[in-house]
Amino acid sequence: MSLKLRADLLQWTGDLDALMNGRQVCAFFGGISKMTLLRWVQNPASGFPPPFKINQQNYWIRREIISFRDMQRAAGDLRWQRARAHQDKVNIIA
Repeated sequence: MSLKLRADLLQWTGDLDALMNGRQVCAFFGGISKMTLLRWVQNPASGFPPPFKINQQNYWIRREIISFRDMQRAAGDLRWQRARAHQDKVNIIA
């Protein structure tokens, strides 16, 4: 992660209604590529919040980005719990 991205990470402690540009959103998700961000935006099934444009630039509301992240974490936890329950059933049968 570059120093520029790390500086963005330090700025995320502020207002939840603040705007984030694409570079900041990519850094927020651990340095994902612009292409990954574009795929999330273009896939309605992903649940990723749509951007809005100001002077031809995409922006997201920080609150929506954090909500998406939390939703993905919860879904990941649920998938892990289901996989664990399935593994427990397999172990009981074996």
